[in-house]
Amino acid sequence: MNTRMIQNHSVIGEPKMKRQPLRSLALLLVITLTFALLLPLTACAKKPALDLGLDQVAIYDAAEYTIGEQFNYVQNMIWSNNEIIAMAMDAQGMTSLVRLSTDGQILGNISLAQIKNLPTTENMGSSASLDGFFAGPNGSLIVTVTDYSDPAATVRTLYQIDSNGTILKSYPIFTAKNDGSTTDYVQNLIVDAQGQVLLVFGTRVELLDTNGQKIGEYKLDGPYVALAMFMPNGHLSLSYYENEGGMSSIEVDLKTGTKIADISVLSQFFNTQPQLGSDGQYYLNGYQYLSRYDAATNEVVKIMSWLDFDLNRNNLSYYWVAAPDGSFYFSEFIYPESSLPDPNTGMYPNPTFKLVKLTKSADQTAAKKTTISIGAFWINESLRKAIIEFRKTHPDVRFTIYDYSDGIDYSKTTAFDDAIARINADIIAGKMPDMMVTNSLPWKNYASKGLFDDLGARMDKDKDFDQSLFLTNLIDAQKLNGKLYSLSSTAALTGIIASRNVVGDRTSWTVQDFQNIVDQQPDQKNVFYQMPGESILSMLLMGNLDAFIDKEAGKANFDSPEFIQLLEFAQKYGVPQDQMVYQEGDGMNAGEYIPPVIQTTYISRFEDYAMNVQQFQGNAVILGYPSPKQTGPMLQVSAPLAVAANSRNKELIWEFIKFTLSEDMQDQAIKNYEGFPLLRASLEKAGAQAIIDTQKQWEEQQKQEQQAGVQPMDELAKSSIWYGVSRVTQADVDYVIGILNQADTVLSYDEKANQLIYEESTPFFAGDKTAAETAASIQSRLKAYIGEQ
Repeated sequence: MNTRMIQNHSVIGEPKMKRQPLRSLALLLVITLTFALLLPLTACAKKPALDLGLDQVAIYDAAEYTIGEQFNYVQNMIWSNNEIIAMAMDAQGMTSLVRLSTDGQILGNISLAQIKNLPTTENMGSSASLDGFFAGPNGSLIVTVTDYSDPAATVRTLYQIDSNGTILKSYPIFTAKNDGSTTDYVQNLIVDAQGQVLLVFGTRVELLDTNGQKIGEYKLDGPYVALAMFMPNGHLSLSYYENEGGMSSIEVDLKTGTKIADISVLSQFFNTQPQLGSDGQYYLNGYQYLSRYDAATNEVVKIMSWLDFDLNRNNLSYYWVAAPDGSFYFSEFIYPESSLPDPNTGMYPNPTFKLVKLTKSADQTAAKKTTISIGAFWINESLRKAIIEFRKTHPDVRFTIYDYSDGIDYSKTTAFDDAIARINADIIAGKMPDMMVTNSLPWKNYASKGLFDDLGARMDKDKDFDQSLFLTNLIDAQKLNGKLYSLSSTAALTGIIASRNVVGDRTSWTVQDFQNIVDQQPDQKNVFYQMPGESILSMLLMGNLDAFIDKEAGKANFDSPEFIQLLEFAQKYGVPQDQMVYQEGDGMNAGEYIPPVIQTTYISRFEDYAMNVQQFQGNAVILGYPSPKQTGPMLQVSAPLAVAANSRNKELIWEFIKFTLSEDMQDQAIKNYEGFPLLRASLEKAGAQAIIDTQKQWEEQQKQEQQAGVQPMDELAKSSIWYGVSRVTQADVDYVIGILNQADTVLSYDEKANQLIYEESTPFFAGDKTAAETAASIQSRLKAYIGEQ
């Protein structure tokens, strides 16, 4: 076994944001600034310290222990009897309970297939599924199994086993009749330290003792249980969504089945699932920080930052353990750099399973180093990787993320406005972070107030930075009034994908051109396959919104004949939401695949375009969204960075931004599905590698198909929508690079404006309002919104 200590080049001060992401945060763009923001701001003013909520964030040491390559998937981890127990699957698909010491030694291995009378998948084929794994009382283990072998009923059973796999007791916890009469199903199951089992149904909860006897119950009057947590006083907190979208919580006594009081549960619990630690406290493993819930103060306290480690947060599984001594254990999987995903499963082969132990360091001096703060709702993988690598050569720097989504209740319709209001308050107080990830911000408004540094001027002055090595048009496209306030190190393409047979070789069109082509199609039901009118309108406005909004003049033009024409067009070709069904004979279900004439696309890799080529049978063309300016395919940037004009670390931050544009970082950018590199050499290498990789995958799948006696892929591809690996050709690479060399516009999405348009157009698409009435109501609301800008 190899044991390696990770150097902890800790650096101070920062915040961050989830991949998945936090409820459409990628669309959080331009929202109203507060009136106070319009006050004069002085870029050189003294910068007060940000209140990052990091007073208790400690420096932790990390140790990695290699467990081995025999396990390639961990399904859960628990703490039991001073050991870490991992439920792991081997390469043959067999599940075992692996007992690990706190220094990564394998103490034992309980194969579930060897446990007599335990109806797991290994023992019964596909008729049973092991779906729960918990620490039981007195060092025992608890597993729950759902058994589908009885055609009349599905049974979920709890088994208590000892460390050798012997079944100590078992009892059924839930039975569902397969005749459709059972409507209330177990949604979640929680086991406390005493071995009591909490069953969470849709609208109620039940508490069972260690013998399976019900000892408590509570039923909500209508709403579904969203979150259940044990409280220190022995009661339970239940949270649920209100009809109007907000979240409410109550304290209940299960033993008496009564409500004690209405309580407040922090919104962080609804963004990150809290985990009950072995010490009886709840922890939250966010994408930026690991935090602890302090029940006494009803606060979430940040414990440590993931950016303080030289390990990649994305390699850590979401199964982890909080040990009683304050340390934490995570499972980590490292995949070989040269490996390719299986063409059938998409899984990468031969990962190395490691146990990561995080222990609070005795030396906390690293927390006092130079701090670079980042204001963001989310930081992507490329930025995270760049921070980790940059710190290896700058150990005296610590990045800290101020997560502006933290504590925001996204069940409320005002969530985005609340988050922006928090940012504005910091700006007004002179507390802007050193850097801002701007794709979730009204950054143009901020730049116009002199809040951001001009990175273009720094590029021009830096003799060590050779701009000719980059796709300068992608850099220029990100400028505002000739100045580069915000810069992304990658750029994807977005627009419309269509068949060359229909649109020719054009790359742009007006709205009228677009409508003429659609109207000429003989089979109009396949023009926008199963796309509702709201989506068609959104697509038409994607590159066209500026034609109806003039923010500088404070005017809107939505009651014009041109906008009414868009509404009527979207209604004509859109499929009503209640009629979106797949009829026999439709292109997707017919014997021969007929691709849609037009659809939106997002291309962040060469493989994305190759898949479109295959879908459109070799005739895929990328166009821009219809617009008066006839804009071609647009750029969609990922994690663009802006530097605060009043930052004390501007020179150091420029070195970091240059690092994100270095060849090493640019070579890795496309691997994260975040867009194409700006560096020409990295872009060309990525194209060449895509050709090699997809050819290897295609050959492997051909071999597997031949061994299975399936007809050759090329024959299947002629009659199917999409089949197997899409091989990237040199022609594909040349076409995409050609588009990237011409792109000159970054997609600008106004979340607030689009939300208002959606709200006012919904009655129109439901048939309750005319196009003229809808245009008038949109004009009224958008005029007011623009006036607030």
